[in-house]
Amino acid sequence: MDAAESAGFCVLHALVDSLYVTRCGEGETSREEFERLAEEIERRTGLPIAIEDVYRYVVFLPSKQSAEIPVPNRFFCVPESGEPLLLDHLAGAIRWASGLEAGDCPAGR
Repeated sequence: MDAAESAGFCVLHALVDSLYVTRCGEGETSREEFERLAEEIERRTGLPIAIEDVYRYVVFLPSKQSAEIPVPNRFFCVPESGEPLLLDHLAGAIRWASGLEAGDCPAGR
């Protein structure tokens, strides 16, 4: 997460095997920028990193226990391809969010 934040990204959510980021306070982020971030994370950790997809936006769905708390393993999104997806119970993926509005970035949370 330090690599992402020091490169100007906001971490939306992180799991053991997944990282969701967006560029803080800016518009669209190119796939190349995400690839550079992935390379930096790989350099720092020595772990192989793969970008599964770049999303135009992503919405984490609320927890069944509390509508105030989103859960990272259930969300819907629109990837670069433009076809909406509903994802549930994810495993083994690196996921990136692109093009969120500046106010959408939960910096400091």
